[in-house]
Formats: sequence, structure tokens, C-alpha cells
Amino acid sequence: MTAWTHARSLAGGRDTPPWMSGSSETLRARCGEDFTAVRVPADLARPALTALGPRTGPVLANRTTRTWHFLLPPGSVLPDDWPYGVRVMPEGRPIGIPPLTTTDGPDVHCAVPPGRGVTSPADLHRVLKGRLLPAALSPARTEPQNSPAGHRVASPPSPNRARSPRPN
Repeated sequence: MTAWTHARSLAGGRDTPPWMSGSSETLRARCGEDFTAVRVPADLARPALTALGPRTGPVLANRTTRTWHFLLPPGSVLPDDWPYGVRVMPEGRPIGIPPLTTTDGPDVHCAVPPGRGVTSPADLHRVLKGRLLPAALSPARTEPQNSPAGHRVASPPSPNRARSPRPN
């Protein structure tokens, strides 16, 4: 059993992996051992998070560095043609893991806390390459929404909505 699947239960009935900080301090965890981390610039991460919707596992955000980390199960098979600025963090590279209760602020915080699901590497790759998932294009998702971190995020336009011609 890996650290990813061996979870502990917290108040609220949410299971969290053991690498998630139970203290009030940000702790270091190593990529490749407990998870695979994909670092994404904030301007790509917000729309990706919206497109993935409930198919998103843990995501860490940092307003200071303007980067987000999508945490995938360790040993995930990943494509090698990520968009410019996206980086799969090398095995052994430490990253800061904030306390579960840190869900906002300028430093590292949980945009999506663990215990809500797992991000598919293929789905993450697809949305970052601009090929949105069908659920992200449904009419119900065409209005602006709040991201889990509280940021206002505009959903992608529906492909079925015709653009009105510009007046001359």
C-alpha cells in the first residue's frame, strides 16, 4: 500500500494521505515518493481546475510564485509534451505541503484539499493542451464560477453558442 492509498480520516469524514500536514506548519514532502507533482503556471491552472471540475484531486496554489501543483498518485504515467511553462517535478524534489486548514493566502495553500478524488494525468494533460473535457463544455458550466481557492474563474464558452456578428 502506498502513502497515497494509505489514508487517515479527519473530522468531516474526509480521508487524507499521511503526507498531508497534520500540524499548523507547512512541511516538506518529496515528489515521486508520496505523489507525482505537476507544476502549472496560475494562468493555465485556474481554467484547468474549472475544466476538470469534480475530477480533481489535491491541488496546491501559491500566489507569491504564481504556480500551482496538481498532485497525482506516485508513479503516474505522464505524457512528455506538456505546454510551455508546465513542469513535472523531478523525483526527490521537495515541495511545501500546507496544513489542511490553509485554503487561502499569498503563500502555499490548498486550492483543492486531499480526500476529494484523484486527478487523471491524461485529463490534466488534455485540458492543459487546450482540449477541454466534454463536461467542461456543457451549458451548465458557461457562467463564471468561483474556484476552490475562492478566485473568480471564467468557464470556457460553449461551442454551441454562435457569436453574433459585429455591427458595422
